[in-house]
Amino acid sequence: MNQQELSSELWKQPKRFHNAWKLMMGEIQPELAKTPFEEIATWGKARLLKYSPKDKAKDSPILMIPSIINKYYVLDLRPGQSYVEYLVNQGQTVYLLDWGTPGPQDRYLTLEDHVLRFIGAAVRTACKDSGKAKVHLMGYCVGGTFAILYAALRPQKVASLIALTAPVNFHDEGLLSCWASSGHLDIQKLADQMGSIPADFLQSSFTMLMPMASPQKYRTLAEKLWDEDFLDKFLSLETWLNDNISFPGATYVEYIKQLYENNELIKGTFSIGKEVVNLASITMPVITVTASQDHIVPPASAALLHETVASKDKQLLALKGGHIGITVGSRAKEGLYAHTAQWLEKHPCPDQRKVS
Repeated sequence: MNQQELSSELWKQPKRFHNAWKLMMGEIQPELAKTPFEEIATWGKARLLKYSPKDKAKDSPILMIPSIINKYYVLDLRPGQSYVEYLVNQGQTVYLLDWGTPGPQDRYLTLEDHVLRFIGAAVRTACKDSGKAKVHLMGYCVGGTFAILYAALRPQKVASLIALTAPVNFHDEGLLSCWASSGHLDIQKLADQMGSIPADFLQSSFTMLMPMASPQKYRTLAEKLWDEDFLDKFLSLETWLNDNISFPGATYVEYIKQLYENNELIKGTFSIGKEVVNLASITMPVITVTASQDHIVPPASAALLHETVASKDKQLLALKGGHIGITVGSRAKEGLYAHTAQWLEKHPCPDQRKVS
């Protein structure tokens, strides 16, 4: 270590101790989900949030569907690090479906409830509120798969589909697919005993995918504890990562058995209610987004959507980063956010009166 590096470390060390003390005393609280919104509808625990631009809204309202096992605010993490905030600042109206926190009585909710009932109601409400015949639909992770299912079954209501790291081929080379598709765990018995699958159970599964990530993360924290901006970003993401919600048991059983174990979506045998889901029914414009370092949804699992849909206007957006990083990381603005804004500009939604 040369003299300049030593001086830098001596300057940083008191800041590390100071911030560590504030952290232990709970004096540092991240600002989360700060983009203003209004709640315009509720269905059970679910609610529809509307984020409006300050000036006249553009003609491309978008409905965002987050993952069912994580809180919605990863899409509006913190000021300056928010997918929602960026699009609103570009003049877009953003609707967001907050799944809420399921209670014991929600254990019987099915995929049909989530896809056709909740997403369907959110789409209809967003259309009515915006005066548009269709809205853009963006789904993230499990929410992305749900959005794909809805777009395949109700294509007439979707102006375009943005599938953000959404699994489609569930028999991939990822470790999660290996575990979930093995059939060694009696999923039905698990759901019968627990009702909804606890958040801790789900979180531990994701942690085991990369067991050394957590020690490395806290090593980085110790090194950068002097940097208040880094600390705020770190705490914001950690708060969200540890603010998980349970997975309704009936939906979990369907999701694991039909998709992970049997890979029915790709085989063309998957159905919701009495309706068979045919990915070739997706003819609207589509962006399929993959993350190069995604250990939860490997790029090949998500990318197969691009090859399967019948859309003539479609893009495969391969971004550098991880499953979460492409959404809230340092390159998200120039990557995912900017690309989405440009896409919405090029694909205005038709007014209700212009569609028979």
